[in-house]
Amino acid sequence: MYTTFLEAPESPPIESLLAVDSDLVVIDGETYRHHRFGGGLVAVTATVGPHVYVAPGARIRGHAIVDGAVRLFHTAVIEDHAIVTGLVTLRGESSIGGSAFVKGGILLYGTARVAGTAFLIGTIRVNDGVVITDGDVRGRFTLA
Repeated sequence: MYTTFLEAPESPPIESLLAVDSDLVVIDGETYRHHRFGGGLVAVTATVGPHVYVAPGARIRGHAIVDGAVRLFHTAVIEDHAIVTGLVTLRGESSIGGSAFVKGGILLYGTARVAGTAFLIGTIRVNDGVVITDGDVRGRFTLA
């Protein structure tokens, strides 16, 4: 259909324009919103508690479930189907992904990664460069 200079093009109703959420961000095909505590990005498909801190450069992606006093700093990432709860802190470029389950007083820093089917519970420090993709770690440990 052609529009002449006498006809105005049809506009969408005002209600649909107001319903647009300007807080959404799409990166690599995944839609995110800014988390209210820290301002970092949380995928709309993820489940994240209100007390989780997500720093401006950090992300929670995929279908991750994150709750408790979890803190993501710098460019840390929690992704995939990981479940993270308790007093867990990620610093630097550290990440948790896959189907990993992480709970307790756990610190990851640098490029530390927990993924796959790893299961971590306790007071555990995962040092820079360490990758855990399988296994069950419980108790008090420093993994270097």
